[in-house]
Amino acid sequence: TTMNMTAARSSHAATKMANDLVITTGGSTLCEFFNPGPDGWGVTGSVNDSRSRHTSTLLFDGRVLITGGLRATSGHHNTSETYSPRTYTWQYTANFFNEGKEYHTATKLNDGRVLVAGGTNMGGRQAVSYLFSPFYDTWDTTDSLSEARCFHAATKLKDGRVLVSGGSGLSGYMTDCEMYDPATETWSSAASMNSERAYHTSTLLADGTVLVTGGINNEAESLTTCEVYDPLLDEWSNTSSMNQDREIHRAVRLDDGMVLVMGGMYYDFGLNRTDVSEIYTYSIPDDATAPRTSNLSPANGDINVPVNTSIYFEIGDPLPNGGGFYGVDKTSITVTINGLTVILNNNFLDRKSTRLNSSHIPLSRMPSSA
Repeated sequence: TTMNMTAARSSHAATKMANDLVITTGGSTLCEFFNPGPDGWGVTGSVNDSRSRHTSTLLFDGRVLITGGLRATSGHHNTSETYSPRTYTWQYTANFFNEGKEYHTATKLNDGRVLVAGGTNMGGRQAVSYLFSPFYDTWDTTDSLSEARCFHAATKLKDGRVLVSGGSGLSGYMTDCEMYDPATETWSSAASMNSERAYHTSTLLADGTVLVTGGINNEAESLTTCEVYDPLLDEWSNTSSMNQDREIHRAVRLDDGMVLVMGGMYYDFGLNRTDVSEIYTYSIPDDATAPRTSNLSPANGDINVPVNTSIYFEIGDPLPNGGGFYGVDKTSITVTINGLTVILNNNFLDRKSTRLNSSHIPLSRMPSSA
């Protein structure tokens, strides 16, 4: 155990900052940070609005952004605030336009912006999405989800896209998933999970796949089942189940790549809290940390692809079958898309299988060779 917090709280948010400091907000205007050293918990500048069921995101410049949430009285916040670790103060940013929300997700993109998706308020579930620019502290609308949802999960993939999975939709808990592409600022459909689930976790694994765990289904059952999403194949596959069924739990990827799943609620003649924690283990391929995008430009229509490298591109129409050529066993392959011919040389490997993959990074955005 460690020192207790200054204030009891629930439905709060916590974000790890620099130097292992953890800042906690929600449940009151009082804001605290945790220092893993002997100091433990300490009080810092108070937020302007007391809120719960909000999001908290570390920005590229070291500040922390909190968005939306439930008011202490009634209704939902359309406000957002940023915390400066230099001045120990919170200040408002521009508002979420005309509406507030709770149970939404906030995901930091590779370019520093923050994508806020879905959620709910007094008007019901939402499909609207927003982008926060930390450079100007402003909000802009972006493409809306095709299905309104809350209690969903969002995970940024290695290629920068964002996968949203499950949640509660207009017809109940969902298997449906969607993918956000920051390059085009649009949502598109992704493969559906094998089981409907909400209040689940979604964790990016070391090999670029995504693990979802637990949640609740439409029979009001807490789940032990888990699935893994492969963004290169756009496929879900079942993986080993947890020992404890759980929802509203937490999952964290450890330094060794394994995933710690902890806490949550389970149903046994009513909802009960659990203190059970488990670790998900899997085989991490030797090339899991290898580059996933070629660093060579398509000069003269040729791309020389190093072994253990995947090349991602999109020129006009997507590749056949919605994602690639499968079972390629040649030392070279010629691809013509919208009149442009690309020749791929060497064994083109990804996780020890030969496959040409596409995604949403245009060739014009690929870095040139040195």
